[in-house]
Amino acid sequence: MLQIKITTDNIFYYFKKISIRTVNNVPTLYKPLLILYALSKVSSRQKRLLPYSTIDKELNSIIDASFITLKHRNFHYAFGRLETDGLWEVEGQEKLKKSKSGDLEKSELIAKNIKGGFTDIVYTILRNNPKILKEIYLFFLNTYFDKSIDKILLSLSEYPVFKGRKMTLISNEGEPVSRWWIQKGISTIKTDREIFSSSNMRRARLEFIAGKNRLATIKGWMLAAQIIQNGKNSKEFELSDFGFSLFENDPKLEKSASWWAFHLSVCFSEINEPYASFFTHLD
Repeated sequence: MLQIKITTDNIFYYFKKISIRTVNNVPTLYKPLLILYALSKVSSRQKRLLPYSTIDKELNSIIDASFITLKHRNFHYAFGRLETDGLWEVEGQEKLKKSKSGDLEKSELIAKNIKGGFTDIVYTILRNNPKILKEIYLFFLNTYFDKSIDKILLSLSEYPVFKGRKMTLISNEGEPVSRWWIQKGISTIKTDREIFSSSNMRRARLEFIAGKNRLATIKGWMLAAQIIQNGKNSKEFELSDFGFSLFENDPKLEKSASWWAFHLSVCFSEINEPYASFFTHLD
């Protein structure tokens, strides 16, 4: 096993450094799939080490349900090789048989009920820091898979299953937002806190000259950029201090500094997904 010092600050870095084998310049999916599977088990508070027989059975079920095509289903290779990245351990691996290439034997893993999983420090960090777990999960999901696998594991790309960050921008229909809409939103919220409530949909569509989906886009970006925040009840929204500052310094949002501030505010927002993961994926 690679000896590295894992901390809360660098754990994401080491996950991104995990070696992924490629065939004809196409990454193989065994390690990424095992990582996603293991992360889902941590999030559901299951035991740190799981029997390989259980892992193999459940990974096969995931493959069948998600229609992912794999030439072979040799998950035991990833089960053993992941240990060399310093984040994973296989119990009693020094006593197990290995092939000439250093791979473990599937039959022995099952016969001896060998267990494996994240190291104790990795498991502890992930379990105590759901935001970090979420970021790592989304990195591997967005890099190697589509949503079909996510719906089977955590459904994280569509539903906020973690406390903390929420996926506000998942409801923006994949659309950007314009200067006029943000400007209009700021000026409107100042005097009409319930403009985004469902009972005011007709009035909001006239006010913003936009349809239902576009209104969700506008509200989503304003929430993610921390320009507005929830008011006294679920129907109300009010300008945040940042929103008031934007209005006072640049009411028409014509300054580039306003948009730099907007962008940075989204990046540091607690409800910025999947915006933040998009930039993480770009590396």
